[in-house]
Amino acid sequence: MAEFLVIRLRAAAQTPPSWVLVNHEGARLSGVEKGSLELAARRVENRRVVALVPATEVLMTTANLPVRGGAKLLQALPFALEEQLAEDIDRLHFAPGARTDAQAALPVAVTTRAHMASWLERLGAAGIRPQVLMPDAYALPLAPGGVSVLLDQDLVYLRRDEQQPIVFQGMLLDQALELAGIGVDGADQPASATRLTVWLGQRRHQGQAALWNDLRERFADVDIKLLPQGPLPHLAVQAVRQSDINLLQGPYAPASSSKALWQPWRLAASLAAICVAVALGIQGVEYFKLTAAEAQLDATIEEVFKAALPNTPLSTDPRRQIERELEALRGGGSASEKPFLEILTVLGSVLLETPDARVEALSFRNDVMDLRLTVPSVGTLDQIKRLVAERGRLETEIRSANPRDEAIEGRLTFKEPGA
Repeated sequence: MAEFLVIRLRAAAQTPPSWVLVNHEGARLSGVEKGSLELAARRVENRRVVALVPATEVLMTTANLPVRGGAKLLQALPFALEEQLAEDIDRLHFAPGARTDAQAALPVAVTTRAHMASWLERLGAAGIRPQVLMPDAYALPLAPGGVSVLLDQDLVYLRRDEQQPIVFQGMLLDQALELAGIGVDGADQPASATRLTVWLGQRRHQGQAALWNDLRERFADVDIKLLPQGPLPHLAVQAVRQSDINLLQGPYAPASSSKALWQPWRLAASLAAICVAVALGIQGVEYFKLTAAEAQLDATIEEVFKAALPNTPLSTDPRRQIERELEALRGGGSASEKPFLEILTVLGSVLLETPDARVEALSFRNDVMDLRLTVPSVGTLDQIKRLVAERGRLETEIRSANPRDEAIEGRLTFKEPGA
């Protein structure tokens, strides 16, 4: 289940930010905390971060544009809204929202690039990289068929149906409703048919009995909801369920939406890559060893072939050639050829295990095989003699062992017992 850290930044420098943990449905996972952003950063971990910025520093308006979205829309917005703006459009940042079927116009949030830089620098200095940056007024839930009101300090937030939210500063509620054209003569919807839902703190509620009675006389229904922990838990519900407008668009868009998802798995993926590299390295070393052993085996077979069949031309595949020669001998050989094949088979397997031995000459007469070879030491001769005797049950004899250069030139004979 996805978890979110919802942080609310305030316009007043002396007012510290507050934050709360919620799940994907907006249910609270922690109490509201206040303090420095460095303390809030400790709560980030693997959670998505939604930062609510002051709506008083954002123009919330609409634009009538045929363009549905993408880069063309971001390019067209400044010129479509230029007449509504007093500031140079090059100093402003435009963020379009999602257009619903009930809306003819496109919702747009406009703020200065200086504000964007300030918010992101404050968060970034604490190590916080938000995935969503939205004006806090958009986190005020819609009241179907009615008007949502939030009273927070000296601010009055109003949101009605699919219209853009409005924020009044330093104004009473009845004055804000009148300026917004809600519950007055000539309004689009008469007050008698309008439902009013008001969220506010306990202190703001006290001493306002006359106001509530007046509103109940003017509106079809007035529902007053107290916020014991302040407005943030209430705002967090809408913030994670539906981000109407995300200011992180255009030049402020995250480099990749998958980067945040990848972050928790980066260490595990790195370890997996190291394991794969080590496994491939081990296999490469084994392959190199096997290739070298095969080359050595082919060289030994070639030596045995030349010694056993000196008058037979050597092909490019001596292993297969000697197999064919042996098959031919097995199929039609004389009685004297059978001991030769048996002795040669045993001798060949032994020589494969003694790669330092080099065959110089080999002959077979009267059922006795005579082998002349060069070995590093007399001990190697003894090893060949012993292995041939054990595996072939043959009578073996070292006839000579003479030093030559830095090696030993030896001569051995092999025959079947009683031959």
